[in-house]
This record gives sequence, C-alpha cells and structure tokens, in this order.
Amino acid sequence: MPTNRFTILGSSAGLAQADRATSGYLLTLSDRHTLIDCGGGICSSFRRRGFDPLAVDRVIISHTHPDHCCELPLFLQMAHLLKREGPLDVYLRRNLSSRSEPSRPRCTSLRKNSTTNRG
Repeated sequence: MPTNRFTILGSSAGLAQADRATSGYLLTLSDRHTLIDCGGGICSSFRRRGFDPLAVDRVIISHTHPDHCCELPLFLQMAHLLKREGPLDVYLRRNLSSRSEPSRPRCTSLRKNSTTNRG
C-alpha cells in the first residue's frame, strides 16, 4: 500500500531560530517525494530524519525569499555528491518583480549604502 505523508522539516519564520529550521516540507504521495521550499537548516533536518536526497523527484520553491530557498544549492550539491543519475525537476517562479519580491529593492539599497558609507 502506498504511503502518503506530509513532513514538516522546518517552519521558522524569516528570523532564524537556534532550534528550528526555516521553511521546508516533504510531501510523499505514492512513494513519490516532493521537497517544498528549501530554507535554512532544511538539509540537516532532512538527513536527520533519515530521508534520502536521491529519492526526491522534484523541488518546488514557493518564492525566493532566503528563508524559503537559501539551501537549494546545498540540496542540489548533496544530490550531485551522492551521484544522482536521474532527473530532478526544480520549479521556481518565472516572473519576479520588486512588487512580488520585496527583498530585492532592500538588497539594492543596502548595497548602495554600504559603498557610500565607507570611510
């Protein structure tokens, strides 16, 4: 009988907490695994629970705030180092704008301030 399961890997908000990972969930439907979001601490949480990165069929990133996607490169590296041979579908939002991604303009203004305030 197929196993259906929703595992919370992390649910902390944007402000990191010592005892909780940020956003990340593993959805298992009929032995197909979907990683939803890959925020800070998710890769360790994933491995601590005994999940196999090679068993993940797809990754869905809901939006590109760091607390939802900052460990995506690390997850992809884990799959590579474990010699993943099959495809891994990664779904990201196509069109990003400053309206839908408020962190983008903040990063730009921080960068401007950091260069002008050097003494």
